[in-house]
Amino acid sequence: MAKGSFTGELRQAARNLGTFTAAGISEALKIQTYEGMKKLRSVIHDMRKSGEIASIERGVYQYVEGVSDGRKSDVAERVYRAMHVKGMFTATEISFLSDADGSYVRSLIRKLKNHSEIEQMGTRRIQGRPVAVFRVKDRDRFYKEYVHQGGG
Repeated sequence: MAKGSFTGELRQAARNLGTFTAAGISEALKIQTYEGMKKLRSVIHDMRKSGEIASIERGVYQYVEGVSDGRKSDVAERVYRAMHVKGMFTATEISFLSDADGSYVRSLIRKLKNHSEIEQMGTRRIQGRPVAVFRVKDRDRFYKEYVHQGGG
């Protein structure tokens, strides 16, 4: 495979092929291992969820033009909205509510904390482990800058 992210390579191959099967795209990407096929199916599943790929019949997919190249901005919008709605939250709660990866949520929390948009209120014990609890400082301003505008 060429250099770059696996998802980016799959996205480009899907765009080039238009309509494809998992076997067809694995051939285009030169995937030859079971682990590679597992990763391929996982990324296809994620791209179907985000609307980038549509299933036109069992096992046959089509790339959908005009859909965002990647989910990051959509995910960020869901994360910010979940933070606004909860008011006080843990990273795990936001990850669950927004269907976002935990590491991505934690990186957004660090960014927001550095910009003084949120603050740590303390810790809560979850399954015996201390977990940081955060709070949005100014919910109205947060809504205007992050939720209503669609990202930060």
